[in-house]
Amino acid sequence: MSDELEPPVNAVQSAKTSYQPSFFANTLGWSGTHCAVGSFEKGENAQNKVEVLGLDEKRQLYKRGEANVPFPVTKIMYAPRSGEDGLFATAGHTLQLWKTTDSAVECVKTLTNTRNSRNSTPPPLTSLDWSSDHNKIGTSSIDTTCTIWNLELGKVETQLIAHDKAVFDIAFSNNANLFASVGADGSLRLFDQRNLDHSTIVYEITPAAPLLRLAWNQDGNSNLIASAALNTEGITALDIRRPGVALSYLHTRNAAANSFCWAPPGSEYANHVMVGLEDGTTVMWDVQMLAQSSMLKASPRYAFDAGEAVQSVVWDQRSTDSIAIATGSSIQVVPI
Repeated sequence: MSDELEPPVNAVQSAKTSYQPSFFANTLGWSGTHCAVGSFEKGENAQNKVEVLGLDEKRQLYKRGEANVPFPVTKIMYAPRSGEDGLFATAGHTLQLWKTTDSAVECVKTLTNTRNSRNSTPPPLTSLDWSSDHNKIGTSSIDTTCTIWNLELGKVETQLIAHDKAVFDIAFSNNANLFASVGADGSLRLFDQRNLDHSTIVYEITPAAPLLRLAWNQDGNSNLIASAALNTEGITALDIRRPGVALSYLHTRNAAANSFCWAPPGSEYANHVMVGLEDGTTVMWDVQMLAQSSMLKASPRYAFDAGEAVQSVVWDQRSTDSIAIATGSSIQVVPI
């Protein structure tokens, strides 16, 4: 088998619409006509923001409102069934829930890591994920813990030391009892809230390196999960039924993967993963096809050049036929 990759099937040359925020855009969430963007500004006098954008009838982005936050935003995600209030969550120094009105972006709830509630500044959260049933949010933290919040009760449902070192990402299965995490110890671990006496190590990278990102397929084959390691080209696709064995290496020609997401439920692109790269390219693979063909490396089906490093890529949860990309200096909406 050759390691050479062929050009992608579809190559898109320009974004359908774009928007330039007033800050470095680190992460974004998207659902229908709602798009939320979080900044990552560092330093003593840094002012971080959450900005909410709308998408008009001509598919153009416009600013609806913004809010200041005290720390950089590490993850933004809309509720799986977000309504007209555009309910979304952010991870930073705390977990916050927000809604958007015609005139303001309003924080409706702040949930703080209870292990450290006596500290004036709790340990930073590195990521979050919203369960498919809308009732739970999981967060990961540099203090080695994962926390599962029951949103209806507004309190912690599960909190555990998940890794030996900092936890960098967390993801739910489409079964809300199952979640996985990755961390600085280089492992991907699977947990079942119905039995937390032990966890399953699904994957450990060799040689050891931090695993930074994680995403779980919510449509099609729900056994598929993907992860990315520090300073490593592309991402690794895994089947949780085969711990320790990589299903496919999605190679990206000398470019690290900064962000990736699976196609949302109901999409014609079931089992496809979209990957945003440090070289400014966003590419898409059909992971199920790779698994069936036993190909460890293959060319992507789709590619788009955003012009600069991709910080975050998300799939529209509603229309499913377009993606949004944050490059730091711009937000771009791209048809697939």
